[in-house]
Amino acid sequence: MYVQSAIPDALRAIVLAAFLLPAAAYSQEGSAEPESKLQIDAGAGRYDAATGRMTLTSVRISEAGYEIIADQADSDSFDLTDATWNFLGNVSFRALTASLTCDSAELRFEDDRLKGATVRGDPVRMRNEGDVVIEGNAAAVEYDAESQLVRFMGGAVLETRASRVAGQSISYDLRNETVTVNPPEGEPVLFTFDFFTSDEDEEP
Repeated sequence: MYVQSAIPDALRAIVLAAFLLPAAAYSQEGSAEPESKLQIDAGAGRYDAATGRMTLTSVRISEAGYEIIADQADSDSFDLTDATWNFLGNVSFRALTASLTCDSAELRFEDDRLKGATVRGDPVRMRNEGDVVIEGNAAAVEYDAESQLVRFMGGAVLETRASRVAGQSISYDLRNETVTVNPPEGEPVLFTFDFFTSDEDEEP
């Protein structure tokens, strides 16, 4: 089932916060240098020269416009040319008006670009406080750069003040800005929309 509502715009903000902005800090289109410096703060760090693996604890990674916080982060490379970064424990992504919290996150980079990401939680929680306030949760969220698809899986729910979408999985196509809802087998798609209510009606 395809859904057209205010939800896609808010979903885009959440995706930018969790997956796309971190990649932009390292790789700017048409520029040899990033526009701003990446800052990494950690309580402790360990580097294994034999494997090239780095592990950080109580880590905070920030750059103008976004922030990643986690109890632990490890990577097989210091940069993002070809690397996989894993974040574990109380993981949060924050950027612009959007935030996402989860138990673990894996970001995969290739040729200075984010190729894919997987976040898991109990549940993964998402919130955007932009023009449209949206909240959501799911057991896992996956992003694939090639297909430009974001999949919310495992009891996924996305809702604004005026609409709510729920299903076993919800897919968001970034290119076409469409939402596809897949309900549990044998059950109908649950989608509600109040045409007479908007986020502008909320109390300040």
